[in-house]
Amino acid sequence: MVSFLLGILPTIWPYLVAGIGGLAALFFARRSGVKSERAKQAQAELRTREKADEVEEAIAGRSAGENRERLKRWGRK
Repeated sequence: MVSFLLGILPTIWPYLVAGIGGLAALFFARRSGVKSERAKQAQAELRTREKADEVEEAIAGRSAGENRERLKRWGRK
């Protein structure tokens, strides 16, 4: 069995190397895609958090009644 494998190894080694290289390329491409998507999500979450903080700061100094009145006007637009 071993002699058979050693006998065909010179014939199939380029295919083995190409297959392993292809698998490695797929692995690294997927990995970089995952990193890219995580970065996009983190950026979106940051923008959302900044907007929420901006709104929070805007309403922090007003009374609840004044905020309700402003929201009523905003909702009608």
